[in-house]
Amino acid sequence: MIAAVRELRPDATGEVVALVDKEIRPCIGCGNCIGTEQCVIADGFEPIYEKLKAADGLVIVSPHYAPIPAKLCALLERIESIAFLNRWRDESHPFALEGKPVALIAHGGVAGEQLRRFYYDVVLVPLANAFGFPANASIVKTTEWPHIGVITGPSAVETGERFPVQRYDDEAIQQKLRTLALAMVATTISPEA
Repeated sequence: MIAAVRELRPDATGEVVALVDKEIRPCIGCGNCIGTEQCVIADGFEPIYEKLKAADGLVIVSPHYAPIPAKLCALLERIESIAFLNRWRDESHPFALEGKPVALIAHGGVAGEQLRRFYYDVVLVPLANAFGFPANASIVKTTEWPHIGVITGPSAVETGERFPVQRYDDEAIQQKLRTLALAMVATTISPEA
């Protein structure tokens, strides 16, 4: 996605923040984030949260792991807790991610119509909801289905020795990413910039 954005805006920068090697624990409901918008749990959340707040826009990529990866769930839970508790105290409180464009990419491991059916409901919709109220981020919309992001996956799946062998149509995936990148750039970059 970074490459697709750079095709449109060569001066754009981006960073991939992989959660796989991070420790991110669930929210403990302590309420210590009220007024500070900082979580007191000492793990990998706070440095990632600072990057999210500093970014002009976010691209969230999630595979389908019943329905989304546990570390991403924990990250979203803590973001939502910070947003909710601070808004609960003061409805006019501007949350750090409010209005921030968020582009969503879901990746599934099946091909064809199953990809469309399963990953919209179990990956894209939960992500869109997590960045909705109370965070009030702005989900990047496209003119093509599923409209709230893109769904990628293999064009064919074959039986492998242990795991399925997935075949990808790279050009089709790149086209989806270009469509999302175009919508993202149109959302985040003012014409005067």
